[in-house]
Amino acid sequence: MPYSLPSHTSLAPDAAALRKNPAKRQRERLREHIQAHQAQLERYIAEHEVTAPDLAIRARSILLYLDGLHCQEIARITGMTPNAVMRVRRRFASWGLPCLADPRS
Repeated sequence: MPYSLPSHTSLAPDAAALRKNPAKRQRERLREHIQAHQAQLERYIAEHEVTAPDLAIRARSILLYLDGLHCQEIARITGMTPNAVMRVRRRFASWGLPCLADPRS
């Protein structure tokens, strides 16, 4: 018999769980930050696919994180290294959209 969650269990993070786990809280804030800039990230991808493909790839890596993919999966899809994926995500969390234009990320 396959495992199933009890009907009262929610997969959405509740406030108490986020208070107890700072890492979860930080990930949730990053997801909210990405969601707030999702339209701009999608526009960056569309506008810079040909003219600045590295910028488009970095923007795509941020959106793939929002989709729930792990670092290794994002690296495989985008052609970036796992370390570069993490670096872009950290910089985006700190500096927002301007970090995408930074070739160091």
